[in-house]
Amino acid sequence: MLRRVSSRLSCRLRCRRWSSATSTVAEALTPYPFQEVAIKRLLTPGRRGLLLADEMGLGKTVSVIGALNREPTIESVLVVAPKSVLHVWSLELSRWLARPDLSVGMASASKGLPKEPTQVLLINYDIGALTLTLTLPLTLTLTLTRCC
Repeated sequence: MLRRVSSRLSCRLRCRRWSSATSTVAEALTPYPFQEVAIKRLLTPGRRGLLLADEMGLGKTVSVIGALNREPTIESVLVVAPKSVLHVWSLELSRWLARPDLSVGMASASKGLPKEPTQVLLINYDIGALTLTLTLPLTLTLTLTRCC
């Protein structure tokens, strides 16, 4: 399941969005119009957080990466997602995130929080309550819906 979701997302990003005419990764990631709406909401001035809870497959990852690439003032992000898709988030962030100032870390129940400070923290639902108290304040908080 994870491999199928990852390859589908990777193909969608790579095949539909990459153009040899673009010079940077940020320019290559061109969201669909409905994803632009999510990016604009994420980047609304004065907003301190947002619950992004679209249905599966609508491009939450693309929307978040697009917002992070466009707005250099976003300093911290918390992604709460099903454990099965955390590695997909990590893979796509490493592939498309054009901001070297943001490090990505993944927390797990067995290993706990990352040892090094991280600006983008990926956690699953099971450890969400514990991690929230340890990482506040956040500039932007993102949560995914539970799959089926």
